[in-house]
Amino acid sequence: MGIKRASCAELEKRNPHIADVLWHQAEEGGRRSPKAVDLAIMICMSCPLRMECLADSIANVFDDESIYGGMGRRERQTIAGIMENDGVHARRRDGVDPDKRRLAALEWLRAHRPIVDQVTSMRREYWREDYRKRKARARQAEPVSA
Repeated sequence: MGIKRASCAELEKRNPHIADVLWHQAEEGGRRSPKAVDLAIMICMSCPLRMECLADSIANVFDDESIYGGMGRRERQTIAGIMENDGVHARRRDGVDPDKRRLAALEWLRAHRPIVDQVTSMRREYWREDYRKRKARARQAEPVSA
């Protein structure tokens, strides 16, 4: 078994521009296309280092709109809040070794995988419902033909 590499690192090695578009705020307004975000999340979900990436983003308080571990900022904040309520203080704290915070986050994430999956499912359901509402509003706004 060789050294595991993150899926995003493999893609970045081959095409840095595509990696930027998928995982980072490539545009000035900080917005990416929904298709790019969906593709980034899909790649993250199958990555062998997903939990490590997610733990790192939580422990180091990456609060930008980039995708880490298959999650956006809001999902990461939700997970961090659940961890805090569970007694794991993985977010940045003065005087606490960052490696210890990261390891604590990683241990918690591995032990609570169903919670991580539930937060991911909640995000999917939110966007499905949002899409359904927008489609319904668009149908109502269509002019009635004679």
